[in-house]
Amino acid sequence: MQKKTSTKEHGMKIFYKLLLSFAVPIVLMIILGVMSYRTAANSAMKKYEESAGSTMASMAQYCSLLCNTAETKCAELLINSEITDYYGLYATSTDKTAENKAYETARTATLNLATITKYFSDVHMFAKNGRPTSSATVNSSKRIAFEDTAYDNFQLEEGAPFAADTTVKGFWVGHHPYIDAQTDTTEDKYAISFMKKFTTGKGFVAADISVGAIKDILMQAEAGNGSLVGIVTPDGREIILQGEEIVSDPIFESQSFYIDSASAGESFGDYVKYDGKNYLYLYEPIGTTGISLCSLIPQENIVGEVSSLRNTTIIFVLIASIIAIGIGFVLSRSISTVLNHVSKSMKSAADGNLTVDVATTRKDEFGQLTGSIEAMLVSMRSTLEEVQQFGGSVGMSAEEVANTSGRISLAMKEVNQAISDMEHNVISQASDAESGYNKMVAFSDKINHIYGITGAMQTMAGETINSISKGTGRVTELDRTATTTAAITRELLDNIADVNSQSENIGGFINTINDIAEETNLLSLNASIEAARAGESGRGFAVVAEAIGKLAEQSMTSSNQIGKIIEDIQNTNARTSASASQAEENIRQQTAAIAETVEVFAEINRDVQELVEKLETIITDMGMLASDKDDVLNSIQAVMNISENSVASTEEVTATINEQVDFITRLAEDATRLKNEADQLESKIQHFNI
Repeated sequence: MQKKTSTKEHGMKIFYKLLLSFAVPIVLMIILGVMSYRTAANSAMKKYEESAGSTMASMAQYCSLLCNTAETKCAELLINSEITDYYGLYATSTDKTAENKAYETARTATLNLATITKYFSDVHMFAKNGRPTSSATVNSSKRIAFEDTAYDNFQLEEGAPFAADTTVKGFWVGHHPYIDAQTDTTEDKYAISFMKKFTTGKGFVAADISVGAIKDILMQAEAGNGSLVGIVTPDGREIILQGEEIVSDPIFESQSFYIDSASAGESFGDYVKYDGKNYLYLYEPIGTTGISLCSLIPQENIVGEVSSLRNTTIIFVLIASIIAIGIGFVLSRSISTVLNHVSKSMKSAADGNLTVDVATTRKDEFGQLTGSIEAMLVSMRSTLEEVQQFGGSVGMSAEEVANTSGRISLAMKEVNQAISDMEHNVISQASDAESGYNKMVAFSDKINHIYGITGAMQTMAGETINSISKGTGRVTELDRTATTTAAITRELLDNIADVNSQSENIGGFINTINDIAEETNLLSLNASIEAARAGESGRGFAVVAEAIGKLAEQSMTSSNQIGKIIEDIQNTNARTSASASQAEENIRQQTAAIAETVEVFAEINRDVQELVEKLETIITDMGMLASDKDDVLNSIQAVMNISENSVASTEEVTATINEQVDFITRLAEDATRLKNEADQLESKIQHFNI
């Protein structure tokens, strides 16, 4: 029987296997979530970048439109008749009243432009001829903002591009320090300024765009915490919005990424390193003004746009993981509970308790499994009950065979003893016959001598009578011995018939044993099939079934051997019976011969008596006696031959009986061994509680 496997040798429990199995889709969900988040993040970042780029482009167009509008407004102002009248006609007029009136008209037109156009903070105008004017001095004590040499001084500073290139009609700047000094204006009042030359005549107009207007534009591109957006003028001024505040310190102009993008002069966007952090840098030129629109958007702000997606993904993955783990835990506990119940029940069954209850209330495959195991246990109990009954039957049959074999062995020993006695008597008879024969030879010699010497007949008559008396006694003893031998031979024949009858009974037992062995073999086959269906839990019963099968084979083999032995015994008994019958016939003939011998001796005795009484008739009777003495010798010789044949037959019968005794002894031993094996089988079956 195989050694039981310890529970410590078992592999990983199904509980952990199921949890690991559920962990696989959880890991896949996490990977899917990470990949989805990365894909969505990349897509969102790309869309954010595209959106930010589009916003910057829109802002640049808006700024360009604002600048174009400002340029148009300035051009409209310069072609205003009030302006052209003053700077073309009245500025150099000697009529101070007319000049003053025209100046006020021109000044009012300038003020109206700054007032009506909301994005203008101030408008400044000065020419070679005529007085300058500025909206910055409306609420100031300086009624005239510029000195008389303002035109020339302006060309030395802000207006230098006009002086350097006469083809320049206008340009944008971020600083005009000369105008600021003349009008007491600070740079926090304006953001950029457009300088334009008069269409006709010598003069300039400077229109300032307010910081608020630029701030409103920049607010549209504000990209969250830490983002920077601003404009950079051709003369290096930066108007930067951070949050809702304008930052005065320059940022872009000194950065290599700005220098490179400004050199290219076209839209640009890429991630750059600024102040130790990653930013999305966007660059857009504003039309042909030379002003550029720039922004720095922290990368973390862009990623923050998809943080909600990340958080949602994490939450859903966690929820799915928890649900999967919960389902796996519930399923694994349910399966583990059933399997533990089945395992404990099968362990109890393996220990011999086949009455254990394995069935569960489940309706799934585990319910079917436990139902099948329960059916298998019922079948095993039924099979073991049948095997138990069979073992008892085999034990009883084996015990009966052993008892019968003992009785047969005892009978055969008695037969053997009887034959030995008969052999002794036959040998004694043969010795007596030989002795009688020798005496008859001597008697024949005497008769011949008497026949030859008639004279000495009378003297020898007395001796002859004595010899006849002895011969008669010997023949009588031989007759008694022959009668005894005949009785022994008859008893031998009766014993052989009894042996044949017992052999036939044993044959019936052998047929019963063969039937039982065949039924046992069939039961062993059925048990092996049931054990194979039971799998691992049926191995112990498979060993029992195999032992039962081997016992059935041994029983059938032993019964076949016993049948062969019985056949040999019957054949030997047939030969012995034939020999005994022959011996009985020989003894019958011997008895008849002895009877005849007794009669002959009686006749001899009468003749001798007559010889004594009538000596004169001896010669005549001696002729008859000489004739009869040959018959007597032949009869005695026949008796000797019969005795020798009887001795040979007796020896053969003795050898045969001894051989049968050996066979019967082995049969008894086989029956005893079969009884022991049946007891062992019953002991093994008693291990099971059915």
